[in-house]
Amino acid sequence: MSTFDALDPYNDHYHEGPRRVPLRVLSLGMSRTATSSTQQALVQLGYSPSYHGFKSWRAPLRGGHANSDAARWLRACQLKWETPPSAKRTLELHRTLDELLGGCQAAGDMPVVIFWRELWEMHKDDPEFKIILNIRNTDSWHKSWLVVVKGFTPTLRLKLLYVFDAPMRAMLRHTLLAARYFWEVESKKKSKSWKFWKSDSTSDSASWTRDSAISRRIYEQHNADIIATIPPERLLLWGPQDGWEPLCTFLGRPVPQVKMPHVNDAAATEAVWEDVLQAAQRRVLRRAALFFGVIAVLAGWWLRA
Repeated sequence: MSTFDALDPYNDHYHEGPRRVPLRVLSLGMSRTATSSTQQALVQLGYSPSYHGFKSWRAPLRGGHANSDAARWLRACQLKWETPPSAKRTLELHRTLDELLGGCQAAGDMPVVIFWRELWEMHKDDPEFKIILNIRNTDSWHKSWLVVVKGFTPTLRLKLLYVFDAPMRAMLRHTLLAARYFWEVESKKKSKSWKFWKSDSTSDSASWTRDSAISRRIYEQHNADIIATIPPERLLLWGPQDGWEPLCTFLGRPVPQVKMPHVNDAAATEAVWEDVLQAAQRRVLRRAALFFGVIAVLAGWWLRA
């Protein structure tokens, strides 16, 4: 089993289309708050399938583009930030989110969490729909978060893959668009400047997230916004370090007689991202070899003519 499959073994069996099962649990902790461990804990409690943001990495890892999760998340981000508000836009955004999550009883991690307000509005009338907010010490979170940011440093390698590999391009585009969420959390207003994000994220590897003070404020404000919005009886502040009992009490499930899952440390995240980059690189090299092979054949034919 690959590193990717070990971290997210549930991602090959999602239903894609209109919602067919009720969404019961949203795990709204930011990336690097034990979201993978939480996903696997929820599966053990019977909330399966359980969506994790790793699935949006599957298209650039395995190929495929048009109907991939990366392409659908890109569409959702475009509807959220690049489409004028209207009832039609809201309906299409809800439909897109259902296409992504329609067969899942639980969901979490980025990019799910940036749509937490929309998902709450869509499902809040269901009394069994509950929210888990993964809590991690801010300093500990920030240290781990920098591992994620480092992976998106605009190196020459990443820029070339963006240009020549469609699956990678879709994932990077929705990631860049999703970054506007952090601007909204920090500034409390809609970001209207694509150039701001483009220049900021390419000049210093998303300096707005690398900046210690800003990223810490964003993390803490994200948590504060959720706590201020979700009714206390529907919200659990929790981390895997708290163990099974508070989670099971909140969800009304029996306590499993197994250890709490602990997966996807910083080293594992780096390994998965390198797998994604290498897969995209192999696709580009195969296409280049095919292209130049055809050129060589045609050149040989022309010289003999």
